[in-house]
Amino acid sequence: MMRDAEEMISSTSSGQHFLSLTNVSYQYNNKLVLENLSLKTSPGVTVILGPNGAGKSTLLKLASTEIPTQSGMLKICGHHVMTERSARSARRRIGYLPQTFRGIPEFTAIETVRYCAWLHGRSAHLSEIQDLVTALGLDSVAHRKIRTLSGGTLRRVGIATALAGKPDYILLDEPAAGLDPQQRISLRQILLQLQGPLVLVSTHLVEDAVVFADRIVIIKAGKMVFDGPSNVLQDMATAETLKFAGSHAEAGYLSIVDGIK
Repeated sequence: MMRDAEEMISSTSSGQHFLSLTNVSYQYNNKLVLENLSLKTSPGVTVILGPNGAGKSTLLKLASTEIPTQSGMLKICGHHVMTERSARSARRRIGYLPQTFRGIPEFTAIETVRYCAWLHGRSAHLSEIQDLVTALGLDSVAHRKIRTLSGGTLRRVGIATALAGKPDYILLDEPAAGLDPQQRISLRQILLQLQGPLVLVSTHLVEDAVVFADRIVIIKAGKMVFDGPSNVLQDMATAETLKFAGSHAEAGYLSIVDGIK
């Protein structure tokens, strides 16, 4: 099912790219979702963890320019994104999987991947698209229409659209949602072997984060409450949290999010 992901995806990134949000707050219907949050990321995999409603998806939407900042500053590769023109320019360098991916119902899976790459100004050769389709186990459905696919299969098509065209910035919101264990392992392998791009992933799955994250950030109620490598998170496990968790990483997460000592 998996081909060599390192061969499959090679970024053109110079290693100088970064994405930063500075003192960002955001609210929906007068409800504060993010509060004065600052985050700077550079090439490598940063995973955002947090409970439901913590603000993970809003953070990804802001970083991808899907929604504009209300307060604070977004910079991509040193450029302040503050107008629609600057946002359009930034999007050409971003591969983004939103929390809900639908695609165009009458397009096939492979047409969807090619179209999304083209739409964002990222040229992708047919061989690259085919490699992505194969890596994500989509060969058998490559020529089926999007409207006929199951939720998990559609999710994998969405991941392929985010990776197509070798973006400098890859933003994935809950990429493992709806995937079975084997598909999750394939996704882990792809993320582990990406070389060069900046990757920002939100997930509920602490164990996935430990496998492929260079850095873990935890947000709770719109605020950052942890920022560090996975070994530090595991070190925060306590005897009490280990009673409820399946691993030291999950126990460390519980210690931080639920305040269990």
